[in-house]
Amino acid sequence: MMPTHRDPLIADARLAAIVFAVGLAGLLIGATLGLNNWPGQAFAIAAGRATVKDFFFAFHGYTIVLSVLFWGSKPSLRAQRAVIAGWVLTTAALWALLHESVAMSWSDPAGFPMPMFLATSLSLPCVIAMLWRALGPWRSNNAFEVRLRWLMLLAVLFMLVPQAALSLTATLHPHTLDLLALRFDHLAGLTFGPTFLALADRIPAMRQVLDMAYGLTPLGFLAV
Repeated sequence: MMPTHRDPLIADARLAAIVFAVGLAGLLIGATLGLNNWPGQAFAIAAGRATVKDFFFAFHGYTIVLSVLFWGSKPSLRAQRAVIAGWVLTTAALWALLHESVAMSWSDPAGFPMPMFLATSLSLPCVIAMLWRALGPWRSNNAFEVRLRWLMLLAVLFMLVPQAALSLTATLHPHTLDLLALRFDHLAGLTFGPTFLALADRIPAMRQVLDMAYGLTPLGFLAV
């Protein structure tokens, strides 16, 4: 097996972490100057309010990435069983705490999608299992485990950077072309969007399926 210090994948992950860290430092400076939001601001606000609902909505956008990261990390059978058991418990706990304040539905587009709720409850034990594996005194230093730890670090940085970066771009270039593009579509007769959404709304749960597909886009960024 190739030594970890010569592993090209680990070298690439290390370089990506450096790039992310430099960007994070720039965003911290920008936040100090009032140019953009603070990295991880949603998590900080949720921590300040200390409510389950705020934590849930701050965290739920990253759940699919974290769950895929766990199941793709070759977890042991014991870890898989522990996560499944934890999933049952976290699902029951979150439902008991949130069902009165958050409208959840399998088919109503106005409600919070139940598949996303289940994905969020699954991701919590996944995160605990990965931290247990990566930070425990029994952790392995073989190439796969080192790659996994770097990937986990990149996932955390990926959670902190994008929203702050988007707010910086909005400050630097507040004028967008969205309305012009929509106007052009209307004048050109390119009204596929509303027609497609109307068709999707006629099919039960299709809007939720589309929302889930959109939620999978962070996996592409993580893969890159």
